This record gives sequence, C-alpha cells and structure tokens, in this order.
Amino acid sequence: KKYRNDNNHNDIFPIIEKDRWHDLSVTAIEKLIVNPYAIYAESILKLRKLPFNSCNISQFFGIMLHRILDTYYKDRGKQSFDNIIEDYLISSNTNLSHRILICEQLTKICNWVIRNDKINSHIQISSEMKFSKTFPEFNNITLSCRLDRIEYDDNNCIIIDYKSGSIPSIKDVLNSNKPQLLIYLYLVKYALLEQDVNNNLIISF
Repeated sequence: KKYRNDNNHNDIFPIIEKDRWHDLSVTAIEKLIVNPYAIYAESILKLRKLPFNSCNISQFFGIMLHRILDTYYKDRGKQSFDNIIEDYLISSNTNLSHRILICEQLTKICNWVIRNDKINSHIQISSEMKFSKTFPEFNNITLSCRLDRIEYDDNNCIIIDYKSGSIPSIKDVLNSNKPQLLIYLYLVKYALLEQDVNNNLIISF
C-alpha cells in the first residue's frame, strides 16, 4: 500500500485511485485510524459484511433506537413512540426475549425525549441530515455524513450523535483519536458558511 509523503499531505491518508474510492463517510475515518484494512476490504476489495447477528443485543438496541427516533421526527410526531417501537420490534428478526429486554429501555429513552422537546419547544429539530464536502487535493474524495440530530435556533446549532454504547472521552475527541464529532462540526460549519450563516456550533453525544 502506497502512502503520500510530502509537505502537503498527512502520511496516514493512502493514495486512492479516483475510480475505486471517491466517497468516504465520517465513521469510516475513525475506522481508517483504528483498522485501515477494514476500509481496504470494504472500499477496494468490495467484500461484504456477514449478516447481522441478532444475538448481539447491544448492537440491536442501538440500531432500533436510531430507527425509532428518526421515524418519529420525520413523521413530525404523528405516530406515538409506543406504536413506532412496537412496529419495529415486531418486524425485527430478533427473538422474543431480546424484544422484551429492550422494549422498556427504549420506552424510557423516548419518554425522556418527549419531555425534553416540550421544555425546549422553541428549538427546531432535524433528523438524519446529510452533509458533504469534496477535497480536490485528495483525488476529489468526498467526505460525507448523516447526522443523527441537529437542534437549532437563531443563534445556536447543536450537533448531537446518539450513542447507545460507550461514549468517547473528551481527550480522545480532542486528540483526534475519535474525530467523528469534530468532522461533523467541520462539515456543518462549511455548509453554513456557504449559506452565509454564522451560528454558534455545539457538539454533543
């Protein structure tokens, strides 16, 4: 594998042919730092992942939580959280015991979301928004992301990433060991500046 080694590029970024790798997600950046071969296998070799293992209840919980919150906000609250949770759990391929275990926890989180939204009713909320930026200096690679949630008013824009598992430490975020939120911040800031919007940006898990 070849790496660039000059004054204009960081050594950790591999030289990728334009027709083989032109789109990179923000989550893939963290994976590139931790395990470059995983990116090579997925993006260059085009290897497919093994089917999702429903026995991994933590992963199942995280997937369900993201889908439920996204559906609720896209539907503008027309469906109740209870109905959305029931629909997703019934249609899932996981076993009954797992559904029972996570249903109560999902309901608690969703009830907290409803209470929080009522308190902050003046704030506008967007779910699963897409942002991207193309870098000509890196063979026109496009860095893209889909944000879990953005809260904004006239002055502030809060970028929120849902985490159902462990939360990265502030040290790892600031040292770029876990750069996900910082890259989100950069992409949103870039998009806002293109629209001549200069809101304060806040990032949060």
